[in-house]
Amino acid sequence: MDVSLSVPAVEARDISFSYQDYSHASRYFPPVLTHVDFSLPQGGKMVVLGPPDSGKSTLARILTGCIPRYFSGYMEGSVSILGRSMGDAAPWTRVEDISYVAHESTEELVATSCRDEIVFPLESLGMDNRAMEERLAASVKDWSLEQQLDAGGDELSGGERRRLLMAVTQAIDAPILVLDEPFDDLDGSWREKLLEYLNHPRRTVIVFASRPLDIWHGHFDTWAVMDKGCLETGTEKEILYRISHGWGALPPSGQSRSVTVPMEPVPDDEAASTGESSTKKSPAVNFPASHVLKATHVLNATGLSIRHERASSAGTFHLSVSDFHLSSGETVALIGDNGAGKSTFCRVLAGLDVPVAGSVMCDGRQDSALLRGSIGYMFQNPDHQIFLPTVREELAWSFSRRKDIRPETAEEKVLRACSLFRLEAEATPSTMSYGARKRLQAAVCWLLDRPFHVLDEPDAALTYADAFCLVQVLREQGAGILLVSHDREFVSRICSRVYRVADGVLEEVV
Repeated sequence: MDVSLSVPAVEARDISFSYQDYSHASRYFPPVLTHVDFSLPQGGKMVVLGPPDSGKSTLARILTGCIPRYFSGYMEGSVSILGRSMGDAAPWTRVEDISYVAHESTEELVATSCRDEIVFPLESLGMDNRAMEERLAASVKDWSLEQQLDAGGDELSGGERRRLLMAVTQAIDAPILVLDEPFDDLDGSWREKLLEYLNHPRRTVIVFASRPLDIWHGHFDTWAVMDKGCLETGTEKEILYRISHGWGALPPSGQSRSVTVPMEPVPDDEAASTGESSTKKSPAVNFPASHVLKATHVLNATGLSIRHERASSAGTFHLSVSDFHLSSGETVALIGDNGAGKSTFCRVLAGLDVPVAGSVMCDGRQDSALLRGSIGYMFQNPDHQIFLPTVREELAWSFSRRKDIRPETAEEKVLRACSLFRLEAEATPSTMSYGARKRLQAAVCWLLDRPFHVLDEPDAALTYADAFCLVQVLREQGAGILLVSHDREFVSRICSRVYRVADGVLEEVV
């Protein structure tokens, strides 16, 4: 469909929305969005920043027609895509105009292999076989999925799933892209690749994110902040200043217990425009001295050989770990490219998987049951870990086998966890935002009060302040923390040491 360039790509007019309260057929929850109004020209690049629960995902789904069609509620206002009102149109009728990539990949992956995932929407569009094969080959090559082509989504790492969703998006080739936290799960090189893809002048892009990335500088022509359901636009400088002095503030700088994480060089033109040197080194941060506790527990992994079988053509994955150690009271980072084996190592460390060779010991004892009882594990995907109807029940489960804690004491601890992690006890986890579910995972770890915690990308979909507080509360218990993250800024500010996985080997960064 040919549309005049004077017609806005996306136009939202006075949008307000409230989700339905299913306990009462005619009752609605307080508004999630209030009078949201903006227009984006064809080829425009827009980033919307906001903390969890600010309404970002709700707005993304409204723009793409998923709300209110699939999520009941009361909506006012209108959305037009390339001059045509979304109205009651089913999302699939506009798939050639606008593509939506959700933050949670499990919302969108439906096929049994990457190949079928990419081809499925093309078949639905009635594309001929030759054209489908050409688009399949191009998208698989561009997002480096050749080895994963026959793998199912459940076999992929978080970053590989994100690349798969982008390969699907590229194959469809819609002119408008709405992306919810698209840079999460991706390592540094793939974040650069994604940004390059989005910069194509033909593409209209709206990115929703919880925190800004340095590489975005100069790449978006419209900046906006979303908080408490309201959207305000401004210049890049204005928006970054506002969030850096509010919910988006980084942890304060400090002097000791810090680590410098190797950073990619900043292009000379960017360095000049930002006034920074050509190589970035993030300022370090330190927890208050009261959080630095005497090490009473030690976790060691020695001479590990780890093998992970994939049913796909990607074959067998091997990881070697000569030495890893973590003491209670310290926070250590684990970094590496997508699919390098970070989560695989974490599962072995926590006693969930068994290595081919080597040992994992807690306080000098090699005992898988002891490991599982000494390590709290925060999975990368909260939905792999949360399974009870309410927050209260999810948290109370931590005490279900504890004979030494009275029911009233357990209830007090549950309510304290709700307060610390900003949770509503009677809320239903399945309807909570992704960020809120991450906080629920952390609250469970806090209640377990174990000497060690493995946090697999805890900063995903959270602001820097939220992610820092999450780690800080666990640190206050004196726990040793292994933190997996792709965000070097975050890692450099809170971790005392860094391990890296590369080319099948895990080693400490010296």
